Amino acid sequence: MAERLAAGQPFPTTAINLSDGGAMTLPDDMADGYKMIIFYRGSW
Repeated sequence: MAERLAAGQPFPTTAINLSDGGAMTLPDDMADGYKMIIFYRGSW
């Protein structure tokens, strides 16, 4: 399991799949301003 981020620690580079079939790399694709990310786990 990944370690939790500490206050002030940068977000690690992570590639995620989008619901529209695209992909984005965090935090690089969010460099142009503030954004909100919602992680929805669904039903497992």
